[in-house]
Amino acid sequence: MASRPTRFSSTATINPRNGWANYIYQVVTRYADRVQHYQIWNEFNDEVQYWPGTPEQFARLVEVTAEATRLAEQQTAQDVQLVLGGLSDIRGFSGGSERTLAMLAALRNPSLSGQPYLNYVDAYAVHKYVAPWGTFEWLHWARSQGQLNDGKPFWVTESGVNVCNHDLVRVGTTCAQDSTAEASLTPTEQARAEQLRADYAIQHTAYLLANGAPEGIARFFHFQYDDTADNTGLYTGTTGFKDTSVRPMYAAFELLNEYLGDAQPITPAGRSSPLLFTPPLTANVDYGHGSAHQEIAFASPSQGRVTVVWATADAAAAGGATSITVQVPTTPGASGAQLIWLDGLSRQQTALTPTGNSYTVSLPVRTNSAISGTPYLLVEPLATSSTIDTALLIDSSGSMTSNDPGNRRLDAAQAYLLAALAGDYVGVVDFDTTARTASPLVELPANRDALTTAIGTIDSSGGTNIGAAVQQGCAVLQQSSSANTTKAAILLTDGDGSYADEVTVLYR
Repeated sequence: MASRPTRFSSTATINPRNGWANYIYQVVTRYADRVQHYQIWNEFNDEVQYWPGTPEQFARLVEVTAEATRLAEQQTAQDVQLVLGGLSDIRGFSGGSERTLAMLAALRNPSLSGQPYLNYVDAYAVHKYVAPWGTFEWLHWARSQGQLNDGKPFWVTESGVNVCNHDLVRVGTTCAQDSTAEASLTPTEQARAEQLRADYAIQHTAYLLANGAPEGIARFFHFQYDDTADNTGLYTGTTGFKDTSVRPMYAAFELLNEYLGDAQPITPAGRSSPLLFTPPLTANVDYGHGSAHQEIAFASPSQGRVTVVWATADAAAAGGATSITVQVPTTPGASGAQLIWLDGLSRQQTALTPTGNSYTVSLPVRTNSAISGTPYLLVEPLATSSTIDTALLIDSSGSMTSNDPGNRRLDAAQAYLLAALAGDYVGVVDFDTTARTASPLVELPANRDALTTAIGTIDSSGGTNIGAAVQQGCAVLQQSSSANTTKAAILLTDGDGSYADEVTVLYR
């Protein structure tokens, strides 16, 4: 909130006649120790259901919300983040995009504080359903056409697909609201619709995890837990925790949590991104299809390398076949993998042995216009290695003049070079007020002299920016060209950080 504009002093009070401002103030104050984020309104660009007022009136509501929140913050000494609420993806409806652009144009106008209304919020929220890749088409539209390109993160506060209204298996499907049974579906259609929802969950989450940072996606939410709205839930029925029947989508999120819960996207050799191909960002042109199949690569500290792979080709593109065969590259040194997928609620698994430098995988073709074929997780277990990649993070701040006058930290770094094994890779990061790479990762023992020289350039001046050191060390390790699977950073410092206190405490 520190960067938001305000027109009031710390002695200001809420006008008791302003019901909305008083409501916001009371809510933020009451839940200050439990709630740090609030979304302002819901789908404000939908004038039919949610905001029939003018764009200018909504902009004023945002300003009042932020000012009341600011006053509550001053009273509670808490930092609250405001998320601009849930842009619905209504570009396809008559006048939908024009309404959205008008709303956003009003929010870019100067408020009474003299700054744009958008400056009052910390993040933007969007809603997107059905198409796994569609979230990124919508975000691209919001950034380019809606001009929400000021660097603030996006939240996806609604996403999902329901059994009925999205016509997964048969056009014109109807469901009773809040019903545990989709009455118009045959048992076979019901099972297929449930499978497609699980497939969507895995594909959409894989795309979000792989593209989150570049697109600025800070959070995403699935809608919803149970079936209180159009059969969208992870559980059937409407009785909350008393439900006894989980849907396959629930099993999909269990699988994702186990294998991708701690994973980070990686870029395999020969690619420019974790994705095998990047679909176009023109709204709903092909729902993310455009190649025979998609692969997205991740590295999990607990599971190893995880590649999520699925067919994007339909039967026509596959020459009438119900499946396609693809080759998924191996990780160097890998001797095998497990192929894992969902069949309804059941988790299936089979062992794979590579042929040459790839695994042969058979993938079912796409049967739905928006959702591709059933995704598979190809999991290569963690390889063992006796050698290691190490980044030495060496403090060169002014405090070392008194805390380490004999340069024992440099002696320790030199001792590490002597103790390292042949095949180990070592890099050196020199940090004070800023951090720099004194030496990239190079192999020992051949480069011991060069590393010794790099360590010898370290002096004692400037501040102590441990956060910058850790970030630089991670960058050095990520640029490794070695086959070593174990990575480590050694921090040599007095621990007296001048910047980013929370990072200093964490790494002390």
